[in-house]
Amino acid sequence: MNNLKEYLLYPVITSAVCSGIIAFADWKRGSLESIWWYLVAAFIMYAVLAVSRFLVCGEKK
Repeated sequence: MNNLKEYLLYPVITSAVCSGIIAFADWKRGSLESIWWYLVAAFIMYAVLAVSRFLVCGEKK
């Protein structure tokens, strides 16, 4: 269960929060683009975080 949190849950939360902050800031300035750009950005950020976490921490034998 701990590995599931490390490799799945934490990157999802981080990418969602960061993309949400950027989307909110753009909305407040009135320059909000299509919401799909923020979803794509969140997915790319999640992929980078998950892969890098797996490569750095990895499974120890």
